[in-house]
Amino acid sequence: MGDHEGESEPRTRPFEIPTDPHPDSDAPQEPGKHEKPK
Repeated sequence: MGDHEGESEPRTRPFEIPTDPHPDSDAPQEPGKHEKPK
């Protein structure tokens, strides 16, 4: 999971941009953070 963490960071950033207009929602695995856009 250590090696995957590094590749998941840069991959989730560009992947979340089109999916989530909120920069705070950098965790697609966390439903709690997704519901806290403010």
